[in-house]
Amino acid sequence: MTQTGVTPHTLGRNMHVDAVLPVVGSTLPADHGYLLYGAICREVQVFHEAAWWGLRTVRGDLDGTGGLLLSKNAVFAIRLPADHFVKILPLAGRSLDVGGHGLEVGPPTVHPLVPHERLSARIVTIKGFMEAAAFEQAVQRQVNALPVQASITIGRSVKEVHAIRMPIVPGPSDFEALPRYHRVEATHPWDEVDRCLAAGGKVLWVSNTVGRCLYLAEESTSPALVYHSRFRYCDRVERHGNVVAAFKAPGTVLAISTQVAEMSLDLSADLLVTDLAPIPALIQRLGRLNRVSSPARPRPPGGFLVLEPDQVLPYTADEMAGTRAWLDLLGDGPLSQSRLVEAWDRLPRTEDRVETACSWLDGGMETTPREVREGSPGVTVLLPDDAHAVSQRRERAIRVALPMNAPPRRARLPHMVQGYVVPEAGQISYDPKRGAKWA
Repeated sequence: MTQTGVTPHTLGRNMHVDAVLPVVGSTLPADHGYLLYGAICREVQVFHEAAWWGLRTVRGDLDGTGGLLLSKNAVFAIRLPADHFVKILPLAGRSLDVGGHGLEVGPPTVHPLVPHERLSARIVTIKGFMEAAAFEQAVQRQVNALPVQASITIGRSVKEVHAIRMPIVPGPSDFEALPRYHRVEATHPWDEVDRCLAAGGKVLWVSNTVGRCLYLAEESTSPALVYHSRFRYCDRVERHGNVVAAFKAPGTVLAISTQVAEMSLDLSADLLVTDLAPIPALIQRLGRLNRVSSPARPRPPGGFLVLEPDQVLPYTADEMAGTRAWLDLLGDGPLSQSRLVEAWDRLPRTEDRVETACSWLDGGMETTPREVREGSPGVTVLLPDDAHAVSQRRERAIRVALPMNAPPRRARLPHMVQGYVVPEAGQISYDPKRGAKWA
């Protein structure tokens, strides 16, 4: 099947994401889709009969008796609108009964969908449609019900499908043409932050690294909500809720965050301050700026400042150079979503798209544990007090698991509890409102 219709509008308020949840268990029925769906709905009733989410089941090795053997990397995924992400958080730490088989669910990670003009599947089934002509008509009816325009191709190889050139279908023109942003040039970004807060506004500051996020929080003279990835899971859930609630409540707020703000945070800022980042990342960050403006109730464009970070990591110099060229094309006038994409399209294309491996799709009818996204080295730990509580069964490990960057070479990681590394006391400095860093 080939599909078009991925629009710049989908990068904003209507964006969908995949929430990937790790699971611990031994076996499942090979055909466990409905059983897993039922188990999820029993734990979180808002999912029952809701049409806005989809489920990708757990993969594993067939045991020859109708069962599935799970690996230590087993996961399932829920696809849902980004602003519904908070609804899956209660699943973390729960034990699901999937047809008499136990699954312990870990904290979710969120993955953006990558827009593509062509989609292909090795196997597609629709109940009740077995003949080729009737099946193709049924597929076309289901595609026509989606907010896309698409043509269906059955029986061609993936290579043939990828050779087809399809037009891009624009999204709602009134939303895409709405002036939502304008770039602000300022030598002292804190002055802009102070002006916005003094006027009763709300400010989101997005850094490229947790270290810089924590530094800015310490440098701020105004109270700041800190939100990044290095919190114990239970604390991160609370921080997530606190940030979203603060932006929806009356009054001023300053939130200092990292790339986690690019997805899952349903908020609208009056001022965005951000480190220079790749174009897709900046578009995602701009999606949190003046988000409440609409054609029916337009608001003045919100200002954004782009700062040069001290280092390009975790990105590349080429990505940063491309973003600088894009910003030059944008200028300093009012900007809409369509203007962002028009400027992106004007950048020179030096090479064709490179086809890369996809852990979810490649490899045929097999499942092997592999990374599903690129990332920097890290380790998930339990703080010593939490590890003691887990050992005594007074606490659940996944509730207090803490993702960390790679430890310094001098750090000693003497033992593990339930598969989690436990550092020595004092090796990690932790604050439930600021997060963690190696001491």
